[in-house]
Amino acid sequence: MSAVAELLSTIERNASRPFLIEAANGRELTHGEAYERALALLAALRAGGVRHGERLAVGLANTTELAIVYEAALLAGLVVVPVGSGFGRRQLRELLSCARPRLVLVGREQEALRRVAGELGLPVRSVTAAGGEGELDLWSLPRAGEDAAGLLGADDEDIVSVHFTSGSTGTPRGVAHRLRDFIDNALRYARAAGLDDGHRFHNCLPMTYMAGYYNLLLLPLRIGASVVIDRAFDARSALGYWEAPHRHDASVLWLVPTIIAMLLTVDRGELGRAYCRERVRHVACGTAPLDRALRERFEDVYGVAVHDSYGLSETLLVSASTPRRPARPDSVGLPLRGVEARVAAESGAPGPIMVRSPDMMAGYLEGCDARGGLRLDRSIVRDGWLDTGDIGAIDADGELRITGRQKDVIIRGGVNISAAELERTLAGARGVEHLAAVGVPHELLGEQVVVVFATTHGASVAEAEAALAGRAADDDVLRPDMYVHIDEMPLTPTGKIRKGALRNMVSDLLDLPGTAAAQAANGLDALARLRRPVDLTHPIRHAMLSFPSPNHPSPEVTVLARHETAGRMTHRLVMGTHTGTHVDAPLHFVPGGEAVERIALARLVGPADVVDLSGFGALAEVSREALERALGGPPRHPRLLLRFDWSPRFGDPRYYSRSPYLSMEACRWLLDAGVDVLGMDTPSPDDPRHGAASGNDSPNHHLLLGAGAVLLEYLTNLDRLGSEVLLIALPLPVEGADGAPARVIAFT
Repeated sequence: MSAVAELLSTIERNASRPFLIEAANGRELTHGEAYERALALLAALRAGGVRHGERLAVGLANTTELAIVYEAALLAGLVVVPVGSGFGRRQLRELLSCARPRLVLVGREQEALRRVAGELGLPVRSVTAAGGEGELDLWSLPRAGEDAAGLLGADDEDIVSVHFTSGSTGTPRGVAHRLRDFIDNALRYARAAGLDDGHRFHNCLPMTYMAGYYNLLLLPLRIGASVVIDRAFDARSALGYWEAPHRHDASVLWLVPTIIAMLLTVDRGELGRAYCRERVRHVACGTAPLDRALRERFEDVYGVAVHDSYGLSETLLVSASTPRRPARPDSVGLPLRGVEARVAAESGAPGPIMVRSPDMMAGYLEGCDARGGLRLDRSIVRDGWLDTGDIGAIDADGELRITGRQKDVIIRGGVNISAAELERTLAGARGVEHLAAVGVPHELLGEQVVVVFATTHGASVAEAEAALAGRAADDDVLRPDMYVHIDEMPLTPTGKIRKGALRNMVSDLLDLPGTAAAQAANGLDALARLRRPVDLTHPIRHAMLSFPSPNHPSPEVTVLARHETAGRMTHRLVMGTHTGTHVDAPLHFVPGGEAVERIALARLVGPADVVDLSGFGALAEVSREALERALGGPPRHPRLLLRFDWSPRFGDPRYYSRSPYLSMEACRWLLDAGVDVLGMDTPSPDDPRHGAASGNDSPNHHLLLGAGAVLLEYLTNLDRLGSEVLLIALPLPVEGADGAPARVIAFT
C-alpha cells in the first residue's frame, strides 16, 4: 500500500475519534472533521487557481487552522513553505524569491511576511483565526462536492514541504522532503517508541518549524493519534505550562532543553508533578543536546523518564531512546529501523557522524525552473550518506553518542578540542548549575580553553571550580586552561547558550593581550585614551512625567529637613523601579528571571558600540537590515547603544506614544550577534502601540529579557558620543527587583 493510501486509511479508520484540540478556545475536531475541512480548503484553493506541485507559503501561529492547511496541502500534493517569525526582511525576500509560492497565507502576527510578499507581487490572503478577522475563513467554507476525491492528487514521491533553516548570516537553505519521507519516518519512530492511536500529544513547539510541523502534527496524524495545539512556548507561558496538557489529558510531551530548564526554574506548583506521574506515558526531548544533569533533575521532580531523540531537518528522526529500549546516559539511543549511522573515525573514537536514511531529504531548494518546477541540489548527499556536521561515537551495542559539532571546536596548539565533549566530561560537577567551554585568543597556542560556569544557589565558587578541575584532571587533551565564574549564562530565546556573547564576556573579564576588550577592561589605560565622560542619565524631578501606567508612578521628591530648622538637608524620595534612566532586569517580564541586584557588574561596564539611528522618526520601525547597515556589520561588542536623538522629547507624552522601535527580527539578530546589554534614548525597544492592552504585549521585551539580555532605557546625550565608548551603567541594587534607576555614563 502506498504512503498516501496508508494515510487515508488511518484517517478513515479514526474518523470519529478526536484529532485536533485547540488549547486556547477548546475547539475539538475529529479526524473526519479535520479531513472534511481540509477538503473544503482544497476546493477553495483549486477554485483560486492553485494546482498540484505549487508552493503555499504559510506564516500562521499555532492553531487548528494551521493544522488544517498542512493536512490539506499534504493530501493534495501542494508544497508548504512554513515561514517562522525568525526571518528578517532580507531573508524573507530571499526565501520567497527562491520558492516562488503560488499563494502566501498569513496571520496577524506575520506583518513582515505580508509586506515582503506584497513587494514581490505575490498574492497574499489572511487566514481567520478563532474570534478574529481574515480573508479566508476555514470554518465557513462550503463542503467539497461529490468530486472531492479528485482534489487528492498527492503521490508518494511528491515534494510536500520546504523548510528553510534560519541563521543570523547567509541565505536560508530550503530542505525539501517527499510525502513518503514523513509517512515512513513517522512509523519508524512510532513503532520504536510504542506510540499508537491511543496517545495524545501536546504541541507547544512552533508549527512553522520542523519539530512542531512533523514531530507533533504529521506523526500523530499518521498513527491516528490526537494533538493538543497550544501556543508556542515562551517565557510568558512557563508558569501556566501544565494547564493545557492537564486539562485536555495529553499523554505525550515532546520537549526541548530550554522548556525543561525553564520549568525546573519557575514551576513550584504540584499540578505538573501529579499530572506527569498519573497521566504522561511518553516524554521525548530533541532539537538540541540535553544536559544529563538537567534530564535527571526533571525526571526526579516530575517522576517520568525523558527519552532523547536525534535528527536533522535533512534526515528527520535518526535515533531515539524509547521506553522499550532506554538509552544509556549521554546517548541518543539506537538508530531507527532502516536508518544507518556511522562515524568517520577509528573504532570507538569520536568523529564526524554520517547518516544514511530512506527518509533523507530530496535536496536543498536552489530555485524554480521556467515551468515552475523545483530545482534541487542533492550534492551534499554522497552515495546516500549525509555528513551531519555533528561529532560523535557509536558504542559496542550500536548506540549513538553526540559529543559536539564540527564547528564547535577549539584549536589549542594545533590540537582540535571538542567543546561539547569537554562540557559533557565536566557535567554534573558538584555545585555547578551551568557550564560552557569557549576558546579565547592566545599568542602562542592560537586559542586557550576556558570553562565558564555558574553555581547553584548557595554553592561555593571555589568548591565548584575544584570539582570541575577534578573531573578534567585525567584528560590532558581536554583539560581547560582556566575557569571563569559568572552569575548567569547568556541564553538564546530557545535556551541555547549564546557562545558569541559568552566569549565577549570572557574577553571583558580576562586581561588578554592584544584584544580591544582587554584594553577597555583595563580601566586606567582606557580612561587615559578617552577624552571626556558624558552623562547619559536624565535628572529625576518631582512629579515628572512617567510611563502612562499605574505600574510606573510619578516620582515624589519632598523635603524632610531644612538647614535653618534641623541643621541639615534631607529629602524623601518615592519612585518606581523604572523611573527615569533605568535598567530593565530579565525579571521585569520573565517569571523567575534574573533580578537587578544579581546582574554582574562586568556586564554593565565595558566597551560599547553606538549606532546612529537618528534618521528614524516617530513610530518608525528599524528592520534588521537597516540596523545592520547603520552598524556596518555585526556589532563588535556585547553592549550596544541605539541613538535615535529622541531624548529631547523626554517629559512630553509623545515621548512614550510615538517613539521609534526595533523589529523583532532586528532584536533576534542582535541576540545572535552576542549583544547582551542594549541601551536606547527611547522608552522601549518595542512599538509603543504594542502595550499591555494590545493583545501583543511588548514582544521585544519578552524576547530580549527572555534571552537574559539587560536593557538600559531613557538614556540621553547619545548625540555627544562617538561610535565606540567605554560604558558604565550602575543600577541601584534593589534586592529582588525587576529593575532600578541607574546612573549611566560613557567615556568617549
